[in-house]
Amino acid sequence: MDQLLLILIGTIAGIVTGITGASSVMVVVPLLSILLNFSIHQAIGTSLVVDVVAPLFISLTYSKRGHIKLKECLAVLLGTVLMAPIGSYFSDMVPERGLGSSFGGFMIVLAIIIFRTGAKQKIDGRNSSSLPCYLRHPMAKSTICFVLAGASGFMTGFMGAGGGTNLLLILILIYGFSLHDALGTSILMMALTASAGVAGHLYYGNVNFRDGIIVAVVATVVGTISAKKMSNLNEKALSYFMGGIYALLGIVMVLLNMFYN
Repeated sequence: MDQLLLILIGTIAGIVTGITGASSVMVVVPLLSILLNFSIHQAIGTSLVVDVVAPLFISLTYSKRGHIKLKECLAVLLGTVLMAPIGSYFSDMVPERGLGSSFGGFMIVLAIIIFRTGAKQKIDGRNSSSLPCYLRHPMAKSTICFVLAGASGFMTGFMGAGGGTNLLLILILIYGFSLHDALGTSILMMALTASAGVAGHLYYGNVNFRDGIIVAVVATVVGTISAKKMSNLNEKALSYFMGGIYALLGIVMVLLNMFYN
């Protein structure tokens, strides 16, 4: 039964990452916690294994089409990778109930953002940065991106969540990447960031590699297929669907932690 649940979790994780570029942790953590009774610390550590393997292979789909641009945004990569282990250190210091409620609350907030802005956002693929002119100097841009990516990396290590979505926004809004370039690059960065996060959680014994690999293999296959078909999806419908899923899982996690003994 557990094996079937792991396959189900991997399928959902692959769809989320392959289609939206978002971290699969957003669904893996609550599902491992709710369906398989993982502690929140172990769920986060194990889910990061999925965020190493699946995004790494999914990014190959984008790489073959020339949509990986790491050289142009090394400041983003450096910031997120350096801060992920630090986030995992602080994660282990937070009580089980507090961390579970924080993760659930984060998902609810993200769901609200998706509902309010996700369906309205239209990206036309033009490479134009949203920064004011005086902040477009290479040094200023790199500094801003390093700080923002560092915060994203810390969040990845701390809660396992937010890495892919935050990096995607940085690449689109600040670097002016097209959607495909931003998706491909952020997915590869997510794998590298998760590697640093796994190292931190592994030190505290919060990683179940066996279950993580099972979920990761399934997520890789499903995610690769989803990545090839993402251009055919209706963005508005996708926003409502993902927002609803995040909200539901977030509410369930908060309620479980409220009545946790």
